[in-house]
Amino acid sequence: PILGRHYLQAWDQRSGLFGSAGGHQMRYLACTLVDRCGETDGVELLTVLAQSGPSSLRLASDIVRRAKSSDENLETPRLWLEEATRTMARILETHLREAAVRPVEESLDLTNQLYAYRHLAGDVAVRQLLWELLGKRHWTVEEVLGSLIGVGTSSNGRGTWQSMGDFSSGDVEAFLGIDRVLQELGPELDHHHADWNSIRKLQGSGVDLPSRTAYALASLRLVREERGETSQPTAVVADDTWADGSQD
Repeated sequence: PILGRHYLQAWDQRSGLFGSAGGHQMRYLACTLVDRCGETDGVELLTVLAQSGPSSLRLASDIVRRAKSSDENLETPRLWLEEATRTMARILETHLREAAVRPVEESLDLTNQLYAYRHLAGDVAVRQLLWELLGKRHWTVEEVLGSLIGVGTSSNGRGTWQSMGDFSSGDVEAFLGIDRVLQELGPELDHHHADWNSIRKLQGSGVDLPSRTAYALASLRLVREERGETSQPTAVVADDTWADGSQD
């Protein structure tokens, strides 16, 4: 529980007990503890951890994601991992459903939770869930696109500041389906042509949700133009069949 409460803060820590690698070290320590618990107790520990607040949920999901990525290299697979993956995916889905009734900017660590759910449940599941939530009109497509842009740290050698991560058309395809997004937005993309790609990493450029959303929409307009498509709106037909492109 102590590690969980301080996990998110550790990623921003530059000195002290864990130093600049605090998040990595805390995750490694927590994963070691889960390994020692055995199959049943390990899943129970992760479940309790995940339900103890946003920071603890991030730690629990990161433990399972890291274990899932590295388990194939172990001589003896982790017995708790399969059940923990299903359990954590269910918890994340529940959390995302609860978060969807609030404005996106009020959901702490939403970007990581979306990527964690995709990693554990797969592209098909995350795409179906997001369009279901979008259909209830709590979130907008634009807000979700902005939430898919991560926030990192940039430096000029003299100082550091927060900056936006890269736009990925592959992520848009995995989370929402890029064709459906382009159809949904239609002429809306015509209003987003600022050169966000050149300014997004500059000091003071901003990493709030409106800025990330503007960058995502400007990038999508470029994708549309590279395809040679027009901005003519097209009726969107719901499709319950998705191309499976799950990632580990």
